[in-house]
Amino acid sequence: MEEKDTSNYNYYLKNGQIYDSSNNVVSGYTVDAYFNITGNDTDSNLFFSDSPYQVVRTGYLYLEFKRVDSENYLTIGMGIRARKGKPLDKWYFSLTDGRRIGVDFFLYKETDEKVTLSKKELENRVAAGGRVFDRQVDYMEYVNQHIFGFETVDEYKEMIDLLIQLRTPKLSKDFKPSVINDILSDSLQ
Repeated sequence: MEEKDTSNYNYYLKNGQIYDSSNNVVSGYTVDAYFNITGNDTDSNLFFSDSPYQVVRTGYLYLEFKRVDSENYLTIGMGIRARKGKPLDKWYFSLTDGRRIGVDFFLYKETDEKVTLSKKELENRVAAGGRVFDRQVDYMEYVNQHIFGFETVDEYKEMIDLLIQLRTPKLSKDFKPSVINDILSDSLQ
């Protein structure tokens, strides 16, 4: 079995034991196959808030676009990592070389189980076949340029804001037709 790079984690699991980033066993704790952690007066689960070690939660959201007249695909998306007591980490990505998520590009690595890719692992997999962005504004410029084609990012942002406003649940129930007319009229200015 291939050793994994653990340098970007504070702690990691291996064979039911917790290791720190220096590859030293954290004594007194064991973890079973269901992530139950015991020892040192602890009887919890790594996914519970009272656990002395928290699981880093990472997830991805993506959209795939295909040209009607060809087999060209473009995928855009974002990754989010949640950690207790810290702000969300976000990054954005695109695949421009035709690879498709779930077909020939996966947002997880498969060891004994499926483990979501970290940002660094995503960057390595995307490589020259796309881009990874740290800043939302750079990602917005990219998406506008490659998908929507508005002259400015501000125009693109206005369109997104309008779509969000119009998609509000129960819009027709809460607004009179005159209010909806005003929203649409404002969007044309």
